[in-house]
Amino acid sequence: MRKFLATAIASLFLLPSMGQTDEKDNRLANIDWKEDSVEITTIKDIVRTQQMVTNRSAQAGHYAKVWANRGYFNLAYHTKSTLNPTEDYETGLGLTGYNKGIVPMFSRKYGLSLMAGKNIKLHKPIAQMVQFNIDFTGMDLSFDYYEAENEGKYIYDSDETYMAKDDNNKTKEFYYPHWNSKKFRITYGMNLGPSITVAPFTHLNGARGLHFLKFNVYYHIGYRASFMLFNPQKEEDVLYDLLETLDLSALEARNHIQFMLGHGLYHSIGFNVTWKRIGMGYEHTMGKYKFKNIGDDDFENKWYKFDTTTNRVYLTYRFGK
Repeated sequence: MRKFLATAIASLFLLPSMGQTDEKDNRLANIDWKEDSVEITTIKDIVRTQQMVTNRSAQAGHYAKVWANRGYFNLAYHTKSTLNPTEDYETGLGLTGYNKGIVPMFSRKYGLSLMAGKNIKLHKPIAQMVQFNIDFTGMDLSFDYYEAENEGKYIYDSDETYMAKDDNNKTKEFYYPHWNSKKFRITYGMNLGPSITVAPFTHLNGARGLHFLKFNVYYHIGYRASFMLFNPQKEEDVLYDLLETLDLSALEARNHIQFMLGHGLYHSIGFNVTWKRIGMGYEHTMGKYKFKNIGDDDFENKWYKFDTTTNRVYLTYRFGK
């Protein structure tokens, strides 16, 4: 009897232990070892992830440099610059026969420009290849020299006059502007307009230097003020020989310097090619000006209208962000 009771009690203690073993075995049997092993992070995975983050950061920094330098400073040489009167203005020489009596089109002897501005980006670069901008040129300063229109011995007549109304609506005698004399013109303008920049080689992984090669095309519209100086020489005056013969040069026939002030709207179309901070470009400008005499009552205070065109090639330096 005692033996039977001991055996029964031992069996009662063994039953829970046997149930736990079976339950544990069943849990192990239900694990999909192939699937769950994917979730195990290894050292290689950590290194690989860090490398991806580093590469992406380096690539973002590289493209930021490609699309940086949105400011520009241009030094330009004028290959052509003209002033063409829109009406027939008399030179005062037509009656004497020494030269044409109508103001001709003036062409520059030489000219230079300084331009500075910034590309204002409208969005992030599309596929790191295309960028649309609004350009603002805060400084467009140019200088032009026009040589004398000398088709004859004399190019102006300081003794030739005409009658016209003055600012007080009174009839007055005026001298003709020295249109055919050599002229210096200084112009300052500001302009605004759209542009598109293309970097066609940004996806060439083996030639990262070519990523910085960019092409830009633009159209700008702006306004200019212009100051023009006429510098006649006494030997160009019809009266010069007479004054020398009669020894009247001390009278200084009215061959003094003349000033004119003008302004007008202008348009610019151009393109440039840049690599990193340097590049070169070409621009064509066209516009309309109105000029009038300032500071001299001997000349009529009226507006003279001209069409103007300028072709200029330039070196550009890029800077800023």
